[in-house]
Amino acid sequence: MLDRTWGSGAGGEYGIMELSQSVPEKGLWMPRDFWLRRLAIIVISSKLFEFAIIVVILGNCVTLAGEMSYPGFQDTDLANALFYSDLVFLAIFTVEMLLKMVALGWNILDFTIVATGYIALGPAGNYSAVRAIRVLRTLRTIYMIKGLQQLVTTLLLSLPLIVDVLYLALFFFTIFGVITTQIYMGEFDKRCGTPDFAFSFKLPGTDVIENVSSLVTEDLSGSVCRGPLFSSVTWVNESGQGPVPTNVNEPHTGHVCISKEASQYEYPDGTYCTPWGNPGIGGWQNFNNILLAWICIFQHVTFTDYSVIMYDGQDAIIMYDGQDAISW
Repeated sequence: MLDRTWGSGAGGEYGIMELSQSVPEKGLWMPRDFWLRRLAIIVISSKLFEFAIIVVILGNCVTLAGEMSYPGFQDTDLANALFYSDLVFLAIFTVEMLLKMVALGWNILDFTIVATGYIALGPAGNYSAVRAIRVLRTLRTIYMIKGLQQLVTTLLLSLPLIVDVLYLALFFFTIFGVITTQIYMGEFDKRCGTPDFAFSFKLPGTDVIENVSSLVTEDLSGSVCRGPLFSSVTWVNESGQGPVPTNVNEPHTGHVCISKEASQYEYPDGTYCTPWGNPGIGGWQNFNNILLAWICIFQHVTFTDYSVIMYDGQDAIIMYDGQDAISW
C-alpha cells in the first residue's frame, strides 16, 4: 500500500516526494522522478480514484450477474446493454491497469483479468471459461477495502486452527464410517428380482432346478430390499405346478420382496432379493468401504440429499410390522 502522508511542504511537494519513495525504483522502465510516473502515482493514491474503482467493480458485478443463458437471450436489448457496458468496464480497467503499471510496475492479477477480457471479445470460439475469469475482478476489492483486507488476513491466519478442526472432523468421520460399514456393507446393493428360467435345467434323477437367474426390472431397481434372499431359495419342479420355490425364509426386518399376501408389501409377489449393484448417483451412495461411507456421512452432515440414504437404510435393516415401520 502506498504511503499517503503528504506532509506540510509547500505545494505538497514534500508529500509527493515521500510518496514516490515508497514505490519501486522503476515502473514500465520509467524512473521515479519521471513526470508521467509521478502523475500516475498521485492518481492511484487518491482516495477518490480508489472509491471510483470500487464503484466500477461493484457495477461490473451487477452486469455479470445479469447475464442469462436461455435461448434467444443474446438477441435481446438486455444482452446488448450488458455487452456494451462490459466494454466500458473493460476500458476503465485497462486505464487503471496502465496507471498502476506506470506507477508500481507489473501487476499479474490486473493484467490477467484485463487480457482475458480482450480475449473474450474474439469473433470465434467458445470463451465461456475465459469469460468466467472476469469474476476475479471482484477479488480486487479485498486489497482496496481496508476492513475486508483485515477480515481476509484474519481468516488466513486462522487456517492452522481450522486444520485442527478438520483433524477432529476426520476422527469422527472415521469412527462413524467404521460403524456404518459394519452395519450396511453390501446391504444397499440388493434389489428385488424376478426368477428367470431361460437357461435353467433339472438335475438328473431329481426335481431340483439349477441355474436359475434373476432379472431386476427398471421399476424395481430404485429400491433396496432385505429378503428373502434369492441365493437361499431352492427351486423344485412339481408336476402340474411348474417351478416352485422352497426354503423361502422371509425376513422380519427391512423391505420384503415376497409374501403370502403380496398386497402387504410394496414389492409384487414372486420377486426375491438378489445382489444387483447400486446405481444410485454413479454407484457411490452406499457404505461398501470407508471412502464411500465418508461421502454418505458428509451428505448427512450437510443435509445434501441425505433422505435418499436414510430411506435406503430403512429398506435394508429397519424393523417392519406389515406396512408400518417400528421405531427404533
